[in-house]
Amino acid sequence: MRQILVTIVDILYFVGAAVILTRFNPDFNMIISYIIVFLLGVIIHFYAMRVFSVEWRKK
Repeated sequence: MRQILVTIVDILYFVGAAVILTRFNPDFNMIISYIIVFLLGVIIHFYAMRVFSVEWRKK
């Protein structure tokens, strides 16, 4: 269940970031903005995992 919550957070973040990037800043260099969005998405993903305390699977 908690993994589903993290996935929902990720989807909402990426959809929101894509809308904001295309709406407010069409002239900005898209490659740079996609890299920034991806890095922020990774940070938010791990923060959400910590908030919902998803246990790591050990390989």
